[in-house]
Amino acid sequence: MNRFEFRLASPEDYQKVEAFNQRLASAGENYHHLSLAIPFRTMAHLQTSPVIVEKFFCFEGGEIRGGVTIKRMIFQVNGAAEEVSCFVYPLSEGIINPDFASVWSCMQAKMEQCYPLMYTSGATKAKRFVRWFSRPIPFHFVVLQAPPFLRNAVELRKRRWLRGLADAAAISGAGEIGLAIFKLLQRLLRRYPDCRGLHVERFDNWGEWADEIWHKARNRHTLIGDRSLAALQSLYPAENNFLIKLRISKSDTKQPIGWAILTLAKMKDHKYFGDMKLAALVDMLAVPEDAYAVVSGAVVAAQQAKADLMVTNHSDGRWNEAFERAGMLPWKTNFSLFLSPKLRERFEPMEDYASQFFFTRGDGHGPTSLWMVDYHSTELPFHLFEVVHPN
Repeated sequence: MNRFEFRLASPEDYQKVEAFNQRLASAGENYHHLSLAIPFRTMAHLQTSPVIVEKFFCFEGGEIRGGVTIKRMIFQVNGAAEEVSCFVYPLSEGIINPDFASVWSCMQAKMEQCYPLMYTSGATKAKRFVRWFSRPIPFHFVVLQAPPFLRNAVELRKRRWLRGLADAAAISGAGEIGLAIFKLLQRLLRRYPDCRGLHVERFDNWGEWADEIWHKARNRHTLIGDRSLAALQSLYPAENNFLIKLRISKSDTKQPIGWAILTLAKMKDHKYFGDMKLAALVDMLAVPEDAYAVVSGAVVAAQQAKADLMVTNHSDGRWNEAFERAGMLPWKTNFSLFLSPKLRERFEPMEDYASQFFFTRGDGHGPTSLWMVDYHSTELPFHLFEVVHPN
């Protein structure tokens, strides 16, 4: 640890950042790089925001050898408001030079020292690097259009004979018939989205109603990040036209009971979704009793947006039950939550708390990779989506 110095990123570091990136590029590593730009392009970094984003660089011998971003915000931890930090985008020169293999672990140790209550989320394979307590965040999906799904579901098409069957079903119309029969069976089992008595509408600006939902829901979870009005204005700002923000209200009283954030992207050669039009339910909030209503509104909105597939990840068991009630299916997940030792100590025994952790794709890295146009080819007019009226 004494070999390295850690400092907040500064504009004066520009040349050292460029030198770091050049060393990576010269070694053939063109995908990863450091930047002085503010991370989390999905956010609005407001001076009044309770969400604080900081970037640290690791120096050795006057040169930058790595960097990491920390997102600080208030969480409800067993009913008490405490600052919890998220450890994201760590990058070390060790990926090209074994002399700096220890940079990553030193950055993690240093950040733990500065911010003991810390978490990160990401692919399950990160267990090899993040030596913290890990817990998978369940994954659910619902097929909305059979032919595109059959032509692009990579997991379904790994074997030649399955690929042939999928293509035949897509071309012949058998896939659409099969999906209709499956949805009928789901309905008989009472597993379908039900928007009766609900009003689902798209909105741009958050209002005081968001605080009301937050105050009702925040103490219904053992660990949940700030979703107050002030936090949401920064996390999911009005000027971000790629976010489909939905408010779900009771039709008779017009009283908002919850909200949901959808993204919609035309994928291109995605390793899981091929060229599908993918809807992702990246964040949401309501009291657990209203989770089914919120999920139902999101599924109907994805259908109206003509998505081929809708996916979501959520750690809370009650929300996962709501997904299945709304016709979504569970599948193996590659997404995990990692808690630092100090944060994990707050939840002993873990079995009594973890089922009511509230983590979505909106936590951690946020919804960036699910919609950014520099990741996926898309010409979808997100800003032109109409107000959703399921009734």
